[in-house]
Amino acid sequence: MAFSTITLYINEEDKTNLQQVLEQLEGILQYQPNGGDDIVLYDPQRISYDQILETVLQASYHISRFYVAGEEC
Repeated sequence: MAFSTITLYINEEDKTNLQQVLEQLEGILQYQPNGGDDIVLYDPQRISYDQILETVLQASYHISRFYVAGEEC
């Protein structure tokens, strides 16, 4: 199964709501909160990174920067 990763640099400390929002999206495989640099594993055939970014912004989280890694097997 191919997957991609996006690392989000988010300033907010409370990310409980963010985890719930991401888990509802089809194509999200795993969300790993890790201080300021959170990692999202996703299936690029089911969801795009820009859909993930839009969802995070709509949930009122501020993304200071992000990094998208290519597909891996």
